[in-house]
Order: sequence, then C-alpha cells, then structure tokens
Amino acid sequence: MVAGDAVVQLTAGIANNAYFTYQPAVGVETELRHFGGSEEGLTIAINFNLFNGADNAELYTYDRTAVTNPRGRLSIFVTNSVYAHIENTSGGARAITITGVQTR
Repeated sequence: MVAGDAVVQLTAGIANNAYFTYQPAVGVETELRHFGGSEEGLTIAINFNLFNGADNAELYTYDRTAVTNPRGRLSIFVTNSVYAHIENTSGGARAITITGVQTR
C-alpha cells in the first residue's frame, strides 16, 4: 500500500469485552475516518481507544442510542506505536469495522 490508498478492515465475531486492534506496519501512518459495526438487527456499543502496547486512552464511546461522536465519524491518525484498540461492549459478539486512508 501507498499513501492515498483506502484502508478498510472488517472483523466478525469480536466477543463481548474483547478488542479489535488496527495497527499499521512500521513506518506507516493511517488516518482513520469511521468506525462502527454490528450485524443486522443487533445493537452495537464500542469504546474507541488509542493504545501503545501498555496504556489505553479512550477517545469515543459509540452505541446506537448515545453517540458521543455522531455515527462513529472521526479523524484520528494512528501509527505502529500508537494504534486503534476498539472494545466491544455490546453484550455479545459483534462485527467491527474501520475505514480510513493511508497517509504515509
């Protein structure tokens, strides 16, 4: 991949209280622009965190009824050393997705 390429990742079956992690390769920077997920008819509740391998920093809480960042839209840059760590808090297994653009 090169700068300007779309980044899309969808992972099904993330268990309740488990994490979906998006960590770019060494030297790559990605701007994440949307996160979310679910399966048809199921609610979704997730916490979007930045993670450095030891510490979580929660940025957004997303669910279908109380979204602190409308529809999961964002502009967050992640690298290999500080990356996305998304926790499923829905009460059951869910699909989780991220989309963005590789910037470097």
